[in-house]
Amino acid sequence: MKGRTLVIFLVLFSSFAAGSVLHEVEMDSNEVNFNTTLELSAEDPVNSWNVNYRLPDNIQVDYVEDSYGEISDYSFDGERISLETNSGNSRTSEYVKIHYSSNKFAEIIGADLYSREFNFAGYTDQESSGRIEAENIISGRTSYGFNTSYGDSMNFTGQGPVRATVNFGNGTQTSYYSFFGQDHSDIDLERLDNAYELALGTVRYQQSFDKFPVVVDSDYSGQEWSAGEYFQGRIILRPEEELLLVLAHEAVHGLNDRLLSWDNTDSAWFDEGVAKHVEDLARVKIDGRGRTSELFGEEVQYREGGYIYTLPPRGDREELWNYYQSNDDFMREWAPRKGNRDFGYYYSELIIKKHLYQNGTVEEIYEKVNPGRSVDSNEEKWSIYSEHLDLRPCDYESRERFDQCLDEIIDHEYDVIMAEPVENRDRVNVREVHIPEREPISRTLISFDNENILFVTFENLVDWFFEVLGI
Repeated sequence: MKGRTLVIFLVLFSSFAAGSVLHEVEMDSNEVNFNTTLELSAEDPVNSWNVNYRLPDNIQVDYVEDSYGEISDYSFDGERISLETNSGNSRTSEYVKIHYSSNKFAEIIGADLYSREFNFAGYTDQESSGRIEAENIISGRTSYGFNTSYGDSMNFTGQGPVRATVNFGNGTQTSYYSFFGQDHSDIDLERLDNAYELALGTVRYQQSFDKFPVVVDSDYSGQEWSAGEYFQGRIILRPEEELLLVLAHEAVHGLNDRLLSWDNTDSAWFDEGVAKHVEDLARVKIDGRGRTSELFGEEVQYREGGYIYTLPPRGDREELWNYYQSNDDFMREWAPRKGNRDFGYYYSELIIKKHLYQNGTVEEIYEKVNPGRSVDSNEEKWSIYSEHLDLRPCDYESRERFDQCLDEIIDHEYDVIMAEPVENRDRVNVREVHIPEREPISRTLISFDNENILFVTFENLVDWFFEVLGI
C-alpha cells in the first residue's frame, strides 16, 4: 500500500492545518538562536507531512528534526522552508522542530538599551506560544490578543501569527523606570517616578512588565515638535526642564498600549486626550491650581518674587467655536502627525475633562469601550466611543451656553490621584494628592516689643507694595 502524505502550507497569515506552534529564543545583542516546534495533525493516518513554513527575516537554518530524527532533505529560500517529514508508520500526529539562528546585531535604542523584533508564523485559530530569554529583559510588546508575562524571560501565548518586540539592557534603575542615555546625569531620577504614579492613578491599569525603559537623549530624532515618544514598550525623551510632565504623558501611552490594543486605526484623540489630562494634573501637582493655564479659557496671571507671569490658554476658544459652527469633524481622524496639532491635543483633552466633570472616570471608559476585536475604521472607533463620551463637548448653538459649558469645565477642580502598583497586577493602590496653597518663597521675621513675632511671606510684602503703588 502506498504511503499517504499530507501537504501543509503555512504562511504568516494563513494555514491549511491545525496544530500549535512553540517558539523558543535565546539571544543577546550579537546573535539569536531559535527553536520553533510545529505540532502537525491529520484526521486520517498518514505516513508523512509536506510542510512549507515562513521563518523570520535574516536567519539561517541550522538543522531540522521530527520524531524520527534529523530531516536533511529540505530547502530554504531565505523566507520559507519546505520539507517532508521522515516517512514512517501511519499516524495522525507529528512534530517538526526547526533550529535556526541570526547574527544580525540588535537595534540600538540608546546607550546600553537594545531591542529586537520577531515576526512568527502561526496556525490560524490555533495556539502560538513562545519564550524569549536574554539577560536584563525590561519590557516588550506582542500582537493584539496575546497574553504576555515577564520574569527571567518574556513569555507569550495566543492564537495565530505574532509579532513580538523585546527591549533589554542594563540601565539606571528607579522604582518604575530604567534610564538610559548620556543626558540624565543631572536629573533627579527618583522624582520622575511621580510621573508614573500620576499616570497609573488615572488609567488604573498596570503594565505586564515592571519598568519602562527610558532613553533621555538630546539627539532624539523624532518629530521636531515632539518632546518624547512611546513606542513598542519603551520611551524616548529629549532632556528639558519639564521632563516630569513629558514623562507622565508618555507613561499614559505606555499604559494605554495594552488597554487600547484593539484600536488598529490611525487616529489618536482618545489616547492623547488622557495623556494631556494627566500632563495637566502633573502641572497642578507641581505649581498648584492657581498657576496652571486654562483649557480653551483666558490668560492666567500670577505674581512670584516680584515678577508677573502670564500663562496663555491651552487652545483658542474662537477656533473651537468656529469648528462647531462650521460643522467640521476632522477630529474623527485626528492624530498629531496629521496637522492641527495644538487644537487636536486640547480638543482631545476637553473630551476627557468633560466626562470627568460629569462625575465619570477614565477607568470606566476602558471598561465600557472594549469591542473584543480589532477595529480598523476611524468612523467605527468614533461611533463606539460616542456611546459613552460626548465627542463634541460644549457644542451648542447658543454662544452663551457654549461659553458657560467651557467655563464650568475650567472651574472644576479635578482630583489629582496617584497610584502604586501591586504584585498581582489585578489592582493598584490609589491615593488622592492634596494640593495645598503654593508654599511661600521666603519668610521675613518681624518682632514687635520683643514679644509678638509675626511671620510674613515675601510674596505678601511684594503684593502689598504693588497695592500701595496701585499696580
